[in-house]
Amino acid sequence: MDAAKKTEFNKGPLVSAPRGPLLNSDIEKFQSLYRSELGIELSDEAAYEKGMKLLRLMSLVYKPMTKEEYANIEDHRHHTKSLLTNEFE
Repeated sequence: MDAAKKTEFNKGPLVSAPRGPLLNSDIEKFQSLYRSELGIELSDEAAYEKGMKLLRLMSLVYKPMTKEEYANIEDHRHHTKSLLTNEFE
């Protein structure tokens, strides 16, 4: 990252993430989690890029469900559980 962007990066968000700005505190937390889980140190720039990609993925994949959708899933699980249990016996 060039010096101008690095300075801007240190002051706050560069762009908006799907849930809002990705702040330095977010990047530091991501670096800490990445280090503790994978044992790999990330630069600020790498952590920012990986964090943005993760947020983008989550915004595409995660969708809150309604109570009706949840009830339908639970009903489906209830009706198919015996099929799965019998299949593996």
